Amino acid sequence: MAALVEEGRVDEAFNVPHTSLHVGKIKGGTAINIMARECQFEWEIRHLPTDTFDEIYARYEAFCEQLSAELQAKGKHVDIITEPLNVTVPGLADRDNDQVLRLAKDHLPAACCNHAVAYATEAGQFQGQGLQTIILGPGSIAQAHQPDEYIDVEQLEACQDFLAKMGKALERPA
Repeated sequence: MAALVEEGRVDEAFNVPHTSLHVGKIKGGTAINIMARECQFEWEIRHLPTDTFDEIYARYEAFCEQLSAELQAKGKHVDIITEPLNVTVPGLADRDNDQVLRLAKDHLPAACCNHAVAYATEAGQFQGQGLQTIILGPGSIAQAHQPDEYIDVEQLEACQDFLAKMGKALERPA
């Protein structure tokens, strides 16, 4: 992924401003005093909306082939096998959404809507079908996916007020 940064494929709007590969689980070996014969990694690619999963995955595969060849040339038997476990979703790019973004900003606090997030939603799929799309809602990502995940009642009420204002703004005159 460092090569992507060197190529200038960076978007400072994100808290992780480049495509990344994250290893979330590692499993291998039978005891602490025995070299592991096999090791399994569960990982994911989180790519910028300007990158594609297929391109990044192809670069990963090329790296694995090169590494395997180098190690085999040194007499080491190495197999790197990748089995996809999940389907990737397209990222949401900040494009083709001016009308809905402007409408949302009219009803949100001034500090809102000036950043991007590095997590998956279905938003990129909606955008891919030609729908103006943004991501917003109550709560904080800091509380998401935690054992004590919660949304403050005040945040739910603020969201309800926002949605009512958006609905009113979208009403067509009779």
